[in-house]
Amino acid sequence: MWNDNSAGRDNTTRPVSEKNNFELRRSPITPFPKRQIQNETDTKSDEPSQLNADIAKSDDLDDKISNIIDVFKTAEVRDRIYCFKKYNKCFIGSEAIDILVTSGLATCRADAVQIGLYLQCRYLLFDHVCSEHDFEDKHLFYRFNKEARIGDLNKKSTHGFTNELPSQSVVLTAVTEKIMKFRGILKNRTGADELFQKGWNHLMGDNHIPIDKAIGERHIATAMRDGCVAAKAFCFFLGWSGHNKDYSEALTWFSKGIHSGKNFAACLAIKGFFYLNGYGVKVDNKEGVRLIKMAVTLDHAWAQNMLGQYYMEGDVVEKNVSKARKLFNIAATRGYCKAQYNLGNLYLCGDDTQINQNKGLKWMIRAARQDHWKARERLGWNSQN
Repeated sequence: MWNDNSAGRDNTTRPVSEKNNFELRRSPITPFPKRQIQNETDTKSDEPSQLNADIAKSDDLDDKISNIIDVFKTAEVRDRIYCFKKYNKCFIGSEAIDILVTSGLATCRADAVQIGLYLQCRYLLFDHVCSEHDFEDKHLFYRFNKEARIGDLNKKSTHGFTNELPSQSVVLTAVTEKIMKFRGILKNRTGADELFQKGWNHLMGDNHIPIDKAIGERHIATAMRDGCVAAKAFCFFLGWSGHNKDYSEALTWFSKGIHSGKNFAACLAIKGFFYLNGYGVKVDNKEGVRLIKMAVTLDHAWAQNMLGQYYMEGDVVEKNVSKARKLFNIAATRGYCKAQYNLGNLYLCGDDTQINQNKGLKWMIRAARQDHWKARERLGWNSQN
């Protein structure tokens, strides 16, 4: 496999590194009266309010929605940072909930969530910065979409609702009828990224999953068809799902995966691998190692194992067996079979590490149980073991 150990590679025709594998302008809003409520507990309820079913037949919701959007877009939009990554021009979900409740559009936070979901799914007004969450009452980042399907809602409607905000019940009953249909679109995106990870686990023998390349390829190909950027890059890399092998195109899609924040660590690691081996780009060991080290800090087992191999060989980084052993141990503990094999081999053979037959056999057996062929061969196991 392309990410396996360096043994068995033809080094005569490859480079040396082949031995390693944003404040939003507030729209003017005409003041509006807050909804009258019967008692104080209504505002503190955590459950959506009971709705009048007859209102569900209202056909003028879309004529009223422009003013609702104006209120929603008063949420503070600015650049934010999370886990050392900058997210431009975004707002916080819980702060938007505060605005909907204090404005009187919603009597409780649960109602406000439903309004937000309707705006997200029906009009594509905004999306999670990584397209991984529906609208929630949490400290999550969302970004307004330029392609929101608002149409002519900014114009005064024939029903004269421009200067009068609708009651929340009109909005919420419409949500009751429509929300499940549209939120499925968003769920599919996250599902594709999760399917890619499952495919990765089967393909690589990661997260304690035995290697099964057929299942791995099938999951990744399906994730690609469902819109997963990393999966599409993989298909160009390996020539899967009707794609011709194209390293330059694969590199482009791995870069898109990094910028999108989806399968971030995997895209970083493989892009680094491309730079180290000259796949679709000129060999650049410094950039390749930098990218893989970034993936290592994100606890990506494949990257940890690869960096460990580089430390063992001493070609693109200075040889350091101690660092290699630590990296192998971290990745092996996470259930990555190639790291288990490398760690077991290190304990069995030494190489500046004290030989420990018991530890060596323990890790070698774990790798073999995940169908790592070299480990099985080393132990003398046949296909029935």
